[in-house]
Amino acid sequence: MGIKISLTRYRIFILCALFPIGLQAQIGLKPLNVVKLNKKGIPHGQYSGITKINDSIFAVVHDKADRIFFIRSNDLKHFQFTSVDCHIRQRDPEGITYLAKEGTFFISGESDQKIIEYGSNGMPTGRELRIPEMYNVTRRRTNAGFEALSYNAVTHKFWTTTEQGLREDSINTIRLQSFDDESLNPEAQYLYRIDLQRKPNADNTPLAKYAYGVPDILALDDGSLIIMERELFVPKKAIGGWCDIRLYHYCPESGEKRLLDSFTTHLQLTRINLANYEGIAFGPTLPDGTRTIILINDSQDGAGNTFAKLHDYLKIYAINYQP
Repeated sequence: MGIKISLTRYRIFILCALFPIGLQAQIGLKPLNVVKLNKKGIPHGQYSGITKINDSIFAVVHDKADRIFFIRSNDLKHFQFTSVDCHIRQRDPEGITYLAKEGTFFISGESDQKIIEYGSNGMPTGRELRIPEMYNVTRRRTNAGFEALSYNAVTHKFWTTTEQGLREDSINTIRLQSFDDESLNPEAQYLYRIDLQRKPNADNTPLAKYAYGVPDILALDDGSLIIMERELFVPKKAIGGWCDIRLYHYCPESGEKRLLDSFTTHLQLTRINLANYEGIAFGPTLPDGTRTIILINDSQDGAGNTFAKLHDYLKIYAINYQP
């Protein structure tokens, strides 16, 4: 069973308790395509969170920019890119989600451990989620605070978590936290264990980089979640780097966790497709009725040089999901 830290609404408990096996059987992912955004007129960036506004408009945050960016596409082949001023850079914005009933965005900041609401004009509304004290900046690990953020209009809940465990917890045990969308108060909290599958034992110099954690989550209509886990390793000379992404279906109440898909991108002499995916959202419904989810990565502003440069991608999945 999942370890429940506080009470939640009965409707989510009932859904997960009555259908613990069905939840796992009713969802599947099929990779469709990977779009190189920089070839579609979208500049290199440090894109992190992404959220769906409607079938053709998606909002994105860039963790080094004072703007909310909008990706527009009717077919996931042709794209337009616009933005609005939003003074969030010093917050290290990592996650974004859209509250359709208000026409506003909530954005999580890793540096301040706050989740603040902004209007469509990029200005703060004065509202924010009421974050429990345990998530205070002093209690989260360095550069491992709030990244993941999602909202579901059916369950009326926001969900967030820190990238890694809090200082008082095991580093690979995070706390999934939900919030009510009316009061903005915290509700249920669940412990979740991150899978670490190939942490390097060698190349421990300061120039080598190994990072892992949960960069984003996607809240589903039945109260369950798709959780993105990431392991990233870049050796001191860069060549040989890799990034593992794993997508899990998880029911907080039952604690059931099932792998939906996993893939690895690489930085090699003969193959450069390294992509540190950090955002997940529902994508458009395709003309044939297929529902999709989309992932976006952070290329560190196109890190590299003329011969070996990282790029920004949109990875697209068909989702078979019957809540």
